[in-house]
Amino acid sequence: LADHFGGKLHLGYLMIRDRLKELREKRRKVSEDRRVSSGAPVREERERSRSSSVAGDRDRDRDRDRDRERDRERTRIDRERDMRLRDEERE
Repeated sequence: LADHFGGKLHLGYLMIRDRLKELREKRRKVSEDRRVSSGAPVREERERSRSSSVAGDRDRDRDRDRDRERDRERTRIDRERDMRLRDEERE
């Protein structure tokens, strides 16, 4: 067990974890400074991004439904065309 905690892999992982913590803290401070300098309260900013996210989801769902409907219509039209062509070949 002592070999594990003293190993290069484990020590490297600890260094990465510490660096990640530093970077996250630095990013948090920068974003807080931007919020303070812009004068926008944190809560309003979150609510605004949430509402735009919900609207984006709604738009994406609507687009997906429209695409599915178009695909269904195309396949129906293609089937009908293929059936007509087969009927014409038989005649």
